[in-house]
Amino acid sequence: MKKKILGILDVDEEYAMNLVAFMNKRNYRECEIAGFTSVENVAQYLKHKSIELLLVSDKIDAQKVRELNIDKIIVLSEEDKVNTEQPTVYKYQSAQLLVREVMTYYAQMEAAQMTASGRMDLVKKIGVFSLSQPCQRMMAAMSIAQEKGEQEPVLYLNFEEYTGIRSLLNLEGLGNLSDFIYYYENQKEHLEEKLACLVQRRGNMDMLAPFTVGQDLHSLHMQEWRSILHEITLISHYHTIILDIGVSFELLDWLELCDEIYLVYEDCGEDRVRTEEFKEYVAKVGEIDILDKLHYIQVSEKNSWREENFLEQLCESNFYQEVISQMAQ
Repeated sequence: MKKKILGILDVDEEYAMNLVAFMNKRNYRECEIAGFTSVENVAQYLKHKSIELLLVSDKIDAQKVRELNIDKIIVLSEEDKVNTEQPTVYKYQSAQLLVREVMTYYAQMEAAQMTASGRMDLVKKIGVFSLSQPCQRMMAAMSIAQEKGEQEPVLYLNFEEYTGIRSLLNLEGLGNLSDFIYYYENQKEHLEEKLACLVQRRGNMDMLAPFTVGQDLHSLHMQEWRSILHEITLISHYHTIILDIGVSFELLDWLELCDEIYLVYEDCGEDRVRTEEFKEYVAKVGEIDILDKLHYIQVSEKNSWREENFLEQLCESNFYQEVISQMAQ
């Protein structure tokens, strides 16, 4: 089983390392304990691993801590009996009592998350990607979204640079993923209303327009994307979220998030070789769960789409039928 990581963040390095050592001696088999002395250290760590729970000194800038987007945070307070809504433990009590309080809070947070996950279990995340056919992938993802949207509420999200979607679907000048992330980071108490205002209806699917600046897409770490998608799941009414995934960054991490995965490819030697190499690599790094969720959509038709009425053309095309027929298999 993959160990969960509990982080301790305190500018007092000696205190932090002593608490790490104490907790390691307790032999929490399901947890790995990591110590940090600055928010920057934690941010760097999050580029490679996720932190389940962060125990953080009240001397650390609270805004910077929030920007880390770690779901479970407990404050280490230098004052006893602080009146705050934030889970807080007294820093200078005995280590044994402190750890007991931390684990009690953690259990309560887990229980609350399990309640929320009842909603999350109802929401299917479908990932669509291609190793060499970005245009075909995008059209396949929208085809799946249109088909699913006939039966249930669907949200389509595109994670790639320079897609042309804003022009094809008349989204120029409308709110987009960048706007949603701004509200997520700065006005979270009104996030449900903001999402409803930003979402656009196109055919049978709702969608958020993609980033206008490709740099914005790469500015967030995977841990932040997990939190953002978690939040969308909790505050929205969608039964399915389609993730249209580019291959330029953290592909396996994105695929791990998905309940169902479609690999779009052409029936040609190059694509067959790429697909086999991908499967071999995924097996080699031990991500067998990804292979278990993986389905294949072979596309053959080259299409020349007019910008006018793009979505209508797509839904009436042989390409659409090709994709949907393979989904049903």
